Parts: sequence; structure tokens; C-alpha cells
Amino acid sequence: MFIVNKEIINHKTGKIYNYLQLMETIQTEEGPRTRMLVHIGNFDLTIEEQKILALIIENKIKGVNVVKFSDKLEEIATKVFIKYNNKTNEHKPTEPEKQKCSFPEIDLYTSKIDSSRFTGSELVGLEFW
Repeated sequence: MFIVNKEIINHKTGKIYNYLQLMETIQTEEGPRTRMLVHIGNFDLTIEEQKILALIIENKIKGVNVVKFSDKLEEIATKVFIKYNNKTNEHKPTEPEKQKCSFPEIDLYTSKIDSSRFTGSELVGLEFW
């Protein structure tokens, strides 16, 4: 994962807007492609801070705890992580609720093994058991 600084120019006013996006590289049949994961927003971060922020977000997504960096980066990473979770949970198909099966409980201490009608590997296993 990496962070890209996007620059958009409003053609009517000529004003330039900068914002950050969290991107990832995926492998397709046509070759590697980049995919935008989350719009981070407009933050004034250096390139080094952007790299650290991408690392913090990636570790949060993987569930890995790392050394805490600055409070500013941790706060941004938490907000982006929440956005990422909300976005990925929206696109997951809902699974139908599975029917609950009731199985009888077996007491292994009182159960006994009787002779089997099968011959072969079951009988060999029974003899060596």
C-alpha cells in the first residue's frame, strides 16, 4: 500500500486542490494495476510522513501492533482504517444464515466398540487400536 498526492485544478476558478489517496497494487491478467482504496483527505504531510502513514494503515488492516508514531499520524490512520472497513463491508455479499443442526452428544467414556462388518483397513485399524 502507498499514498498518492492527487492534484485537481478547478478550471472555472483556477484553484488547485490537493488531497491524499490510499492505493494498492494488484496483479491482473493485463499486468499490475493500481487500485484506489480510500480517499484520505487534505492533510499537509511530508513524503516521509505519507510513507509512515501508509505503513501504519497497512499494519492496522493486517491486525499487527507496531510502535506508536506521532499522535497526528495515529489519528489520521485510525480515521482511514474506519473508512476502509466501512467501504470493504459495504461490498461484501451477505451470507444466508445457516440452519442449525442438532447432533446427539456422545459420551466417549461409556461408548464401546463392537465388531465391524467391514474387512480391510477398518479391521486392521481396530486390531491395532
